[in-house]
Amino acid sequence: MKRAGNTAGFALLCSMLLVGLMSCNNVERAEQLASLELVLHELDSAEQVYRGHLLEEGVRAKRATDSLLQHVDMALLGREVTRQQAEPFNGLAQRRRLLKDQRARQRRIDQELSRTRKQVTGLREAIRIGAASDAQGTTIDAPYLKKAVDDETLIARHLIEEMAATTALLERGLMGFDSLEAAVTSWLENDELEK
Repeated sequence: MKRAGNTAGFALLCSMLLVGLMSCNNVERAEQLASLELVLHELDSAEQVYRGHLLEEGVRAKRATDSLLQHVDMALLGREVTRQQAEPFNGLAQRRRLLKDQRARQRRIDQELSRTRKQVTGLREAIRIGAASDAQGTTIDAPYLKKAVDDETLIARHLIEEMAATTALLERGLMGFDSLEAAVTSWLENDELEK
């Protein structure tokens, strides 16, 4: 009889431990789900700010800058200009450096946004349904999930930083661009008239 009591007590203890482990695992998974939801929200917010900027205007400004500076180079060939005369050209050259690679940056960000969203969403779903293995057949356990959540969170945060940096470069590149473009265009037109 004593043995039956011990067995029942042991079974109760095992059940409590199992429930405790499952509840601990559920808390951990709930925290991971919340973390991934936060990452997706942060990505959406950062993308909204990023897309709110005049991305195409940056590409257009870069093309216009390249063209204008090419004309300026040809017009200045063998000539000297004062520092004051060169200010608009220098300003335009600075804008060109700031707007450099805008199209490539945008493509890379678009690709990374798509990939990161897909990974985070897939990981979120795997946690939500309690998947036992990933697409490659690797067992999904607590260390796997922690590493995957940490990795995807880090990748998403780097992407958010890249969108912010691209936006800052775009803002700086477009700042005063129209007046510089007008000044250089006017100089080129006047230079043509003087010839």
